[in-house]
Amino acid sequence: MAGNKYTTQSVPIPLSSFSGGLNSTSNPLSLKENELREVQNIDYDKFGSALKRKGYVALNTTAFNSSATWNSLHYLETSVLGDFLLGTCGNKLAKMDAFDGTWDDITGSLTITAGNNNRMDWITFKDTAFGTNNVDLPVKYTGSGNGALWTTVTGLTKCRFTEVFENYVFLANVTVSATFHPTRVYWSCINEPETFSAADFNEIAFKDGQEITGLKTLGDRLVIFKERSIHVAFFTGSSDIPFTFQKTPSNVGCVSGTSIQEVD
Repeated sequence: MAGNKYTTQSVPIPLSSFSGGLNSTSNPLSLKENELREVQNIDYDKFGSALKRKGYVALNTTAFNSSATWNSLHYLETSVLGDFLLGTCGNKLAKMDAFDGTWDDITGSLTITAGNNNRMDWITFKDTAFGTNNVDLPVKYTGSGNGALWTTVTGLTKCRFTEVFENYVFLANVTVSATFHPTRVYWSCINEPETFSAADFNEIAFKDGQEITGLKTLGDRLVIFKERSIHVAFFTGSSDIPFTFQKTPSNVGCVSGTSIQEVD
């Protein structure tokens, strides 16, 4: 019997679809024909066929602001002046025009405090980028010149989060007139991101031992996260009382506002 083969010769099997994708949990012998045990450097086209993953090209090769650390990036799209990549690097505010590979210093007279924990939270509204980092006065960039201070609530010196909802701009977890308000949200006048009334605010579960940890617009509601709870704001359409606030049944909140993502 020596020399006899007990395995059949390998036969190639054509496959036009790898839509099964990566399956790293099943037994290798249980994989379907359109599944792969390991997937490296592969992308899929709209038909599910495997394609070689493209590489990357460095966007810029010259260091900006010496050895400082980048702690925020934001893509600003405007209807007139074009598109910009914004970011904060150390104590600098910078922009890049249309991904041309060159960072321009637009700090001007602004004070940007360096530090990995001083991440800028950005929004875009009315062709302007607005940012807050919970350390410095809020800032804005209109697409020309240098950055400037963002006019918000009178006496506001710090704000941790900002979001746009129903053409209102919200500010959350704020310090106003040297008083810290970790559960407070302010909203601007409609379509006026730099006009705020000191009376237009709401306390989200006031003094419940938790502070606001994130904001995210989701369809017809503004989701307000705290450490161990989730609240929502709904638009009423009334100019007198534009929003109502409700607590959801969830006992789970959010530790980090930068981790909030909208998915299908």
